[in-house]
Amino acid sequence: MTIELSGPIEIYFTSENAHDPSALEQCFASNAVVHDEGKMIQGLDAIRDWRTETAKKYNHSVEPISVSNQNGNTIVPFRINQGSGELSPTGAVTNTPTPVCIAWGAKL
Repeated sequence: MTIELSGPIEIYFTSENAHDPSALEQCFASNAVVHDEGKMIQGLDAIRDWRTETAKKYNHSVEPISVSNQNGNTIVPFRINQGSGELSPTGAVTNTPTPVCIAWGAKL
């Protein structure tokens, strides 16, 4: 099944699988905020650094499962397939078997 994602969200997931943070300015505002692993990452430079670090740490790929709109937010549940490292979606170190499914939300 093909999932139709809007421009910035499609670019985000494509760049995530390519482990290429150079496209992030097409996906995030300069003052955007990301919440991941119990941390708040704010600003485009910090988000770019976070993406580079997580790509090295996890060597993962992502696969969107569906897309919906909830109260003005675009929600994309996705499957993470881990190549190496440890997934720790709550900030706690875990040896989580993959694939793992996580819901990703964005307000455009």
